[in-house]
Amino acid sequence: MSAESIAWPRGEAAQRPVVDRLHEWVATVDHKRLGILYILYALLFLVIGGVEATIMRIQLIRPHNDFVSPEVFNRMFTMHGTTMIFFVVMPVMFGFANYLVPLMIGARDMAFPRLNAFSFWMTAFGGMLLYYSFVGGARRKRSARGSEVLSAPPRYASNSDASVPHSHKHHLDPGSGN
Repeated sequence: MSAESIAWPRGEAAQRPVVDRLHEWVATVDHKRLGILYILYALLFLVIGGVEATIMRIQLIRPHNDFVSPEVFNRMFTMHGTTMIFFVVMPVMFGFANYLVPLMIGARDMAFPRLNAFSFWMTAFGGMLLYYSFVGGARRKRSARGSEVLSAPPRYASNSDASVPHSHKHHLDPGSGN
C-alpha cells in the first residue's frame, strides 16, 4: 500500500479562488448558508455588546469613575440593550429557524429565498448603520464642542416672578381669589 492511496483526495473547493468562494456566500439563497450567516452575524454583535458591557462595568467599579463620561455611558447603555436584543437574540433565532425549519418540514428551501437573503443583508446594513451613527455621531459632536457657545451648560428660566410676564402674575397669586 503506497502513501498516495492513504492521502486525502484534493477537493474542488481547495483549488477554487477565495473570491469565488466568498461570492458564493455573499450571493447565496441557500437556507443553510443564510442560517449560518445569521448566527455568525449574531456572534459578531455578541462580541461588540460584550465590549460595551465591559466598558460599562469598568465605569461602575468605583463611584465617580472617569472612564467614560455620563453622556457616553448613557449612549452605550442604550446601544448595549439594542445590540443584545435586535442584533444578537433575534438573529440567532432567525439563523436557527432558517437552518432547521426547512429540514424539519422536509422542504427544499424557505419560501421566497431571495427575500430571505435580502432580509439578512438589510439586517446587516441596519447594524452597520446604527453603529456608524453611534461612533460617527460622537466624533462630530466632539469636534463641534470647540466653540464656547456649544460647550456652555444650558440655561433654564428661573422660578422667580421676574421670569413670569406681568399680565399673568395675578393667575399665580393664591390670594387673588382665582
